[in-house]
Amino acid sequence: MSASPRPRIRPSVAIASLTAAALVAGCGGGGGGGGGEDDTYFAVQGTQSAGGLTFTACIGDMVFVDPSSPKGQQIAANLAQYYKLVGSYRSFAGEGASCRDKFPALNVLLTVNDYNNTVLPALGAPQPSPTASPTSSPTSSPTASPTASPTLAPTPSPTFAPTPAPTAAPISPRACGGTSGSGVNGLQLYGQASYSGLPGRSAATGTVTLDAGEVAFNNPNVGPSSITGSLRVSFWAVPGSYGGGTISGTIVSRYGIRFNDGTNQLRNGQSANLTPQTLSANTPARGSYCMVATLDEYAPASCPSNADGYCLVDWVQFPNSAQFQ
Repeated sequence: MSASPRPRIRPSVAIASLTAAALVAGCGGGGGGGGGEDDTYFAVQGTQSAGGLTFTACIGDMVFVDPSSPKGQQIAANLAQYYKLVGSYRSFAGEGASCRDKFPALNVLLTVNDYNNTVLPALGAPQPSPTASPTSSPTSSPTASPTASPTLAPTPSPTFAPTPAPTAAPISPRACGGTSGSGVNGLQLYGQASYSGLPGRSAATGTVTLDAGEVAFNNPNVGPSSITGSLRVSFWAVPGSYGGGTISGTIVSRYGIRFNDGTNQLRNGQSANLTPQTLSANTPARGSYCMVATLDEYAPASCPSNADGYCLVDWVQFPNSAQFQ
């Protein structure tokens, strides 16, 4: 720890962009009868409300169907209609993997029988016809009824055609600017701050690596033995440029500071570099946001309206906005 802070430097940021990875369907045809989900799948992904969370429905252990084929498009359209997906949706199929292998965040797992006996009847589509048992003649021995191959029933003419989804309005970056506060009672953030690795999806869970810079406590109005309250850093997504005062937005990440001596407080005249932290992160709703790191001090008497007793004492706003799709 040093005796005095260095001059404040405007923060920089490196934002990792998120690229959605498309699932590539396998080729060939696997067996299956709707009783498991061993090695083939057919799935549809979309949302059930505008701007809602991703919804995934998957049929496991079925004969492979190419999503781009007329039959694949019909199955996807039937699932989208049955589960009331709005706007655009995507379909996937493959072999050598199960529904749960490909989609850890699975909402609905279907068997072939579920599709044939529940989804199709609900949409008014014909169900698969049972194979009739051959009739025994009076002079011949009875013969066993052949078992129908457990595959998806073909649907005749389309009952629901996917329509092009309306294109969402593009998200424009906000004007934020690399601004910062001046601290309260000699407690302040300074130095170079940055963050990286934040997911670009809206309403998503991931991680972010946050470096809040350095922190110092220098208050000439109190004695050298005075110490701060417990300190923490909060990382915010704010729907507009922040200029101090009450902050309103989404808390993306938060952590309690722990200094090298094991404490979470500073003595008057001390300063410390904050070690970069890799944290769990929850992104906000779709839109463009200014990203702000705040220094919070536990001082219930100073901000009695705050339920957790922590007061915002300093802040730094990153120069570039973040867009969440």
